[in-house]
Amino acid sequence: MNPLKGTRYDFNGEKFELIVTMDEIKKWFTTVADQIKQKFHASSEPPIIIGVITGGLYTFVDLTRALQDKQMRYHVDTIGIKRYQENEKAGNPIIYKNPSANLLGRDIIVVEDVVDEGYTLDYIIRFLIINNPKSITVLALGWKSKATKINIKPDYYGFDLPIVWLIGEGMDNNQTERGLKGIWQKVS
Repeated sequence: MNPLKGTRYDFNGEKFELIVTMDEIKKWFTTVADQIKQKFHASSEPPIIIGVITGGLYTFVDLTRALQDKQMRYHVDTIGIKRYQENEKAGNPIIYKNPSANLLGRDIIVVEDVVDEGYTLDYIIRFLIINNPKSITVLALGWKSKATKINIKPDYYGFDLPIVWLIGEGMDNNQTERGLKGIWQKVS
């Protein structure tokens, strides 16, 4: 069942409201898969799609399935980076899992769930540049454009999101609720 926009969800006394439905998300993935296929159709090698562990994996899976539906070839890998600790206070980014593929001369697509301040994404890009890829493209399901504190923007993003706590589609509430269908904002 796909809940409708405005549906409320109560989790341990905290209330959340659905702001982006699964139907809207699926429609965006279909559109962005066409755009990505067009961008990389002439590449000699398939792009490497790098999912950012943990939240970005939901977007990563949805994107790769949409590209598969378009019969596009790609390779997959992951990168693990932490900036938030258990108490959810932002700290310095730490890469704890490197991509295993050789990135030299390859087109890279970095996949995130949401970009907010931009520090984590900037750190990932600077880390990947050291490997001399041919190109780096960034895709995020959501972008909190009004929260971004540095000059960074995803090349592709599905939804401009409000500066509130969000859950679902990989975004979590103390490591839970990542699997909720749709994007939910905290309302109390």
